[in-house]
Amino acid sequence: MTETSAINVLSGGGVKNMKYFKFDNFMFSPIYLAGLADEIGYNYLHIEHDVSKDGSSGYDAYTNTIYLNFPIAGSIEQQGMVVHEATHAMFDFQGKGMDIVTSESLAYIAQCLYVRSNTTFDPNDPMDRLKSEDKHGNLTIRDGVFSWGWYIAGKIIAGNSSATAVYSVTADDIKGMKKAVETHPWYSSIAYNQTNFNGYR
Repeated sequence: MTETSAINVLSGGGVKNMKYFKFDNFMFSPIYLAGLADEIGYNYLHIEHDVSKDGSSGYDAYTNTIYLNFPIAGSIEQQGMVVHEATHAMFDFQGKGMDIVTSESLAYIAQCLYVRSNTTFDPNDPMDRLKSEDKHGNLTIRDGVFSWGWYIAGKIIAGNSSATAVYSVTADDIKGMKKAVETHPWYSSIAYNQTNFNGYR
């Protein structure tokens, strides 16, 4: 059930609506991302519903497994999470070694790009976006990755003149996005550790 749901997200029209972008020396390709649906079908990429994931999901490059904290990606936010974790898998399968701050930057931008490309939102309301809130509706310290990711996603959409154009994220935006990851409590102590992306399937 969870595997089929992930395949549907990756092979669906939502991913096809996404644009190419380049962050540092790494290029995000929606076509390659969509191809991961086949990797799941061939049992190279594994999808598991992990009920222990309280509010988060994850990707394990050693086992090529995406762990989702929901059984079905029924909402646009859950679909965006599939895209986030699949972005890690995409670069792992390509053997693109990078540090965690770069990997998470790419994944949060891709997550926001997917949601922003497939939803109606108020462009005049800066809070009408993906965000991290506490139970009282206040923004948390983790919100920076969504704020920056959403902002950069908007520039990618506006800056790509064709479906195959590649938007290069500016140096200032790269700096801002990485700073948001660095200050996120999940990554602050490991931001410049290397990922274990090795290209093995």
